[in-house]
Amino acid sequence: MSLLQRLASLLSQRAPDYPFNYRIPDTWNLFGYSGKEARRLRSGEWLVNPYCFWAELIENVILKAGSQAEANDSARSLKTADGKGGDWIRRASVYSLMVRHSTSWDHDGSGELEDSNLYGLKETGTFIKTLALLPLLKHLGVDTLYLLPISRFSKRYRKGDLGSPYSVQDFFALDDALKDPMTGDGMTLEEEFRVLVEACHRLQIR
Repeated sequence: MSLLQRLASLLSQRAPDYPFNYRIPDTWNLFGYSGKEARRLRSGEWLVNPYCFWAELIENVILKAGSQAEANDSARSLKTADGKGGDWIRRASVYSLMVRHSTSWDHDGSGELEDSNLYGLKETGTFIKTLALLPLLKHLGVDTLYLLPISRFSKRYRKGDLGSPYSVQDFFALDDALKDPMTGDGMTLEEEFRVLVEACHRLQIR
């Protein structure tokens, strides 16, 4: 079982059955999420069960992308795909993405971006939430994701509530704030990062 399959299964198992007032932007739902609770608001947002939304996105979009051979190699680098070393960058369409900002959203409609909203979920970006951007980026022709700092950074003398991700404390550790509460103890932060890499490769995004 790949990490993507494991994540989809984990989210389905952990999905609460109580109703959610959890909003996502319309552009995250290009695949037409089919959850019975899904409702489009006048604002253009959708109300969804986040656990079910991301599980369906993985199962019906990301895991169905590419051939079986590509699926088997999705955790590996794409650098040898064209056999021309670094020449691919000349033709690449690169999207620069700050994980903690690019999928930030006021999911509970409280008027604030909270580290833990009324459902105990993050409203800042995570590796898991970033999966929702991949179909849109693919549709726009993006084939390379350039991640801005995801390393653990210093909180000393920090600016603002979050601090600067450019004040790196440890280049070999990931920013703990990028861990998604939806997975609980079922996945480590490192595995969640690997899920994002695997998903990108399934969609032929470097």
